[in-house]
This record gives sequence, C-alpha cells and structure tokens, in this order.
Amino acid sequence: MIYALGFLFGSILMHEEGRNKLNISTIILVITLFTEGIYLIGMIGPCLQALAEAQVAIKEVFRLIDETNGTDDNETKVWQDSDNENTTVDFNGDICFDNVTFEYPTRHHTTVLQNLTFVARAGETTALVGSSGSGRFIKE
Repeated sequence: MIYALGFLFGSILMHEEGRNKLNISTIILVITLFTEGIYLIGMIGPCLQALAEAQVAIKEVFRLIDETNGTDDNETKVWQDSDNENTTVDFNGDICFDNVTFEYPTRHHTTVLQNLTFVARAGETTALVGSSGSGRFIKE
C-alpha cells in the first residue's frame, strides 16, 4: 500500500511543471525511508510491553531483597559480626524444596511449578528441565 501510494504521488510530482530535479531514484529513496520508519515504529510496541513486564518483575525482586523476616538467625549474626567489608561467608548445605508452587507475576494463570518437592544436595548438580522452549534452570 505504501509503495503504491508512494509511486503514485511520486509520478504526479515528476510530471508537474518545475519539478524536473525529481527522478525515480529519489522517489524510491523516499518510499524506502518511509517504509523503514513505519517498521521501526512498529517495533517499539513489543519493547514497551517487555519494559512494562520488567517493571512488574523488578518490584517483586526488590520486595524480596527488602524482606528480612525469613532470614536465618545464624546467617544474620554472621553478617552483623563481620568487621571487614571483604569478608566472604561460605554457606554449605542442602537446599530443600517442599511443596513449592510458582507462577510468574505477569502470567498469574500459568502455574510453572506445582507442589514440587526435592532436595538439592550440596556439591551435586541439580537440574529442572522442561519441554523445549520452556526455559532451563541449572544449580551447581
């Protein structure tokens, strides 16, 4: 549609008196620029959608970071007793998942994990693998 209107309007301008500097290459250039511009404007929509989803997700991440009620007393004590900024604390142990249910904040009706129970042993590799295209998680 853009091409048809562009060539029609361009040919009218070419045949008008006093417009002898307008040639077919200029018309093709202008049509191509308009087409690319419209394409780029169309690409903004998915980017804005991804940005909106990221804003929702980052609010949840910051909420989890700010949450202090679920921390282990020993872990808190180690961090408070640390007098050196460069102190590294190595926590070793198993991670137990007990009846974990998870769904993404932006997709409330799609349950990704439901009543998942397993133990990820320290020093072992544990992987959750789904069908193709569902994403992967590997814990080492």
